[in-house]
Amino acid sequence: MAVAVLVDMVTAEKLASIGGALIALVGLAITMRELLQGGGSGRERQVHAENGGVAAGDNIIAAGASGPPATGGSDPWPHIDKRDVNATGQGSIAAGGDIHGIDLNRSQP
Repeated sequence: MAVAVLVDMVTAEKLASIGGALIALVGLAITMRELLQGGGSGRERQVHAENGGVAAGDNIIAAGASGPPATGGSDPWPHIDKRDVNATGQGSIAAGGDIHGIDLNRSQP
């Protein structure tokens, strides 16, 4: 705006075009760097279930159960970058998130 007032509209238009192109190139460079480094959220989940265990990298919700309360789209663990979820053995259950609608205290027959 100051260029348009101090110089002229043609010079201001050229400077605005160059500035927009530079901002676009910076955005492209940041995007490419993130994609080449694995991109995404930068979070890693390793899930292992062995010998009859049940494991999930996120929430486990039983059929017919109401889901977890809405968190407004934010991750309840924003500080966790890596989750290792392991369930080993018959009847074992593991989740990288919450478990809803499953009675974990129920005695097995």
